[in-house]
Amino acid sequence: SVIFFQYLKRLMLRGNSLEFFPEGGRSRSGFSLPPRPGLLSMTLRSFASLNIDNVKIVPTYIGYEKIIEGSTYLSELLGERKKRENLTDILMSLKDFSNFLGNAYINFGEPIDLKEFLEKELEGKKFHLTSPLERPDWLKPATAKLGFEVMKGINSSVAVTTTSLFSISLLSETTQTLTSKDMNLRIQMFISLIKDNPNFQKIWLTSEDPEDICLKIESLGFVETQIIGGDKIYRPNKRDAALLRYYQNNISHLFVLYSIICLALKYVPKVSR
Repeated sequence: SVIFFQYLKRLMLRGNSLEFFPEGGRSRSGFSLPPRPGLLSMTLRSFASLNIDNVKIVPTYIGYEKIIEGSTYLSELLGERKKRENLTDILMSLKDFSNFLGNAYINFGEPIDLKEFLEKELEGKKFHLTSPLERPDWLKPATAKLGFEVMKGINSSVAVTTTSLFSISLLSETTQTLTSKDMNLRIQMFISLIKDNPNFQKIWLTSEDPEDICLKIESLGFVETQIIGGDKIYRPNKRDAALLRYYQNNISHLFVLYSIICLALKYVPKVSR
């Protein structure tokens, strides 16, 4: 650990950029995972032991229209316990490289200045350490708060992909079945909720045309369509619905407040304006 700290300290002194994943692993459900404290704590201790002020953490969102490992996550999306990754899973994913995988997106949140963060967290008290191996009383709560801020920054800068919009539109329907016309209207509603909310300025809407979104989903092979009575119908089977759930979960946090309001209107007998 001493060697690792000295290595991290030297990289900071050089002004190098460091990349790490605060969740410590990949989400199998599409929801954000709780941040792990290890590297965040090391970063805070290394920073506090140096006489440098300009160190920032930049929350970074990375999203995909189609993840290669989707089929290996299916059992967990259907409710089973998480499995350890193995060589078979990697080999199963290789066949997906021959298919259309859509686009990948990267979006950046508001940088977190570590000096400003610690000064605010410690209410102006001294935070400098003589050694990065020191563990002062403020370290644990500050690390937890920093992890929360980083994850909040990532979720606040999510790239809303075509897959996510399609998935939340279809799966929020009770029957999980929509005509192409109703699907377009539903997607447009979700787009409007994002665009009209001033709190979502960092959100990246990667596509705003419902028809293009539906065509993209069909080309990605997520769901087969049916023609009934002259209408195109989207009706996923159990396997497809489970996989779409992953992409729905990527952006479900954007609509939690709206959902609470709708539930209140639905279940409370009388609500004032």
